[in-house]
Amino acid sequence: VDIGQARQLLGEGAVIVDVRSQNEYAADETENSVNLPLENLEASLDQFRNIKSLLVCKSGARSHIALEKLRKHGIHDAWNLGPISRLADLKG
Repeated sequence: VDIGQARQLLGEGAVIVDVRSQNEYAADETENSVNLPLENLEASLDQFRNIKSLLVCKSGARSHIALEKLRKHGIHDAWNLGPISRLADLKG
């Protein structure tokens, strides 16, 4: 997702979901986000059914995998923002 669309989605109430491990998240917590590690994603699918979400991780690889898993389960209001470094672009 591009930054303009991500800003629009956040304005519409989208949630930033950080799919890094709990240890990674604790060491470098992403502001205004929730942590749902990739390995726990499929057990938590119901949390995604009624929200818009922007997925992030360290490099963008795990958030891409997370997006594919959500799509596989019929969840389409999710977008891959990619690496957490792109969050800084949302503020600018």
